[in-house]
Amino acid sequence: MNLILHNANEPDLPVLARMNKQLIDDEGSKNPMSIEELERRMKGWLLSDWKIDLISNSSETIGYALYQYITIFKEQKEVYLRQYYIKPDFRNQGYGHEGIKLLLANRFDETL
Repeated sequence: MNLILHNANEPDLPVLARMNKQLIDDEGSKNPMSIEELERRMKGWLLSDWKIDLISNSSETIGYALYQYITIFKEQKEVYLRQYYIKPDFRNQGYGHEGIKLLLANRFDETL
């Protein structure tokens, strides 16, 4: 299993919004936001201090992570992982676990 991370950009917003909608549905949330509203919300996060990474295998995007670095005390930094999503076709095969390991090694470990 060879996964890669890449920073999301504006052209990725439609894909992110669809995955976010699926996450909302999977969780049974009563969030009434449409795909268009979710896309606008994702854009707002991209333009702020939130980070969004797409998780891909060799052929397609299989998920994403939305997170933010926060400072609890003057010298203690943490990561707040707000959303983590793996597409249904890739669940229960180790992709979710590998995605977290990749985030820990390449994103989270740098700042903590």
